Amino acid sequence: MEEKLTRAKTYYKNGMASDALDILSEHLEEHPNDAASLELQGLILHSFQEYQRARQSIETAASIKALSPSAQLALADSYWFTEERSLATKLFNQLSRCDTLPSHLLPAIAIGLGRAQSFHAAIEVCRRSVDSDPTGHQARYGVAFYMAKAGYPPEFVLAIMKTLVDIMPSVFHYRNAMATLLCQLNDPDRAYLAVADASFVEIDTVTCPCCLERLTSLFDRGGDMKKSDYCHERSLIMRSDDQGGQFC
Repeated sequence: MEEKLTRAKTYYKNGMASDALDILSEHLEEHPNDAASLELQGLILHSFQEYQRARQSIETAASIKALSPSAQLALADSYWFTEERSLATKLFNQLSRCDTLPSHLLPAIAIGLGRAQSFHAAIEVCRRSVDSDPTGHQARYGVAFYMAKAGYPPEFVLAIMKTLVDIMPSVFHYRNAMATLLCQLNDPDRAYLAVADASFVEIDTVTCPCCLERLTSLFDRGGDMKKSDYCHERSLIMRSDDQGGQFC
């Protein structure tokens, strides 16, 4: 029994998830109450975005033994995408309060909390992620992003974004977010300076119409009409998608 589970784990770790799933399916026909195999099956199905099947496997495993943190996270995510959102929110919040979570799970928990609009909990999870890896710029951005979503004053969020841009000045996404905050604080000149050197390739990464309209105004203010016109044209194309921006 252990041999097949070990082989399935090896296949999964080596990127052969479908083969691992085949081994587990065959194994579980003979041993339907093997909790470890059910949990791994659920994790693989979750990675395939087969949320209903993942949920069934992980729930069955949970009825036999306590789930690992990874399986709890996959179950919460599967609940969310199978419209059991109150259960998902409850489980995401429970995970956020666990002191012994592996640090690599924290970003996904923050995303789940953000989906559930538990923004303050998401902020705390991102802060824990920063504490576990002070060089992790994405977790710092998460703190700023969820602070903005939670309604913190722009000047509070801006202080974090300034630090982030100092650490990672080459990331246009961060400079654009800082420009948005500066516009909210009625400082368009500094906002323009934050994005003035943006390339057309970087502008192409912006998929939010209101962000593109803001960039249109900033480039127009700076006298860069090529970029201003380009952003305006892209905003017209994107407007029908009705997408919301990072700090809009």
